[in-house]
Amino acid sequence: MAGKLGLVLLLLLALGAAGSWNYHRNWKAEEQEQGNRPLSGYPTEGLEGLAAGYRAEIEALEQVAASARRQTSEAQHRNFLSERVQEFERIQRSSARIRELNGDLGQREARLREVEQELDYRNRLESDGLQLHWSRLIGS
Repeated sequence: MAGKLGLVLLLLLALGAAGSWNYHRNWKAEEQEQGNRPLSGYPTEGLEGLAAGYRAEIEALEQVAASARRQTSEAQHRNFLSERVQEFERIQRSSARIRELNGDLGQREARLREVEQELDYRNRLESDGLQLHWSRLIGS
């Protein structure tokens, strides 16, 4: 009986040591990942305000870009070469403006995604405390 108890205790000790090692390894991996999160140093309230600001900017840029797209017109047929060149330059300026607006819009949307990913990560940490510890303990 004492031999079986000793074997069970040894097995529990080995499982505890393995779990502790795995927990520590996963915890350190999370800390390294946190270093790769550029927004990790900002307070949550600041990030929420930043996300709201980006959403407002995106909405305004979408309206401006939609307006610019509606204002584009077909190239008008011109008889003289100088008029054709002017028409070409007008269409080119209009297209460049639309591309610029779409580029700005894409950059704002990318930054908003980064902010929202950081907020989602923080919400997961706060809401899934027990799940977080469990995944650290048995995770890969």
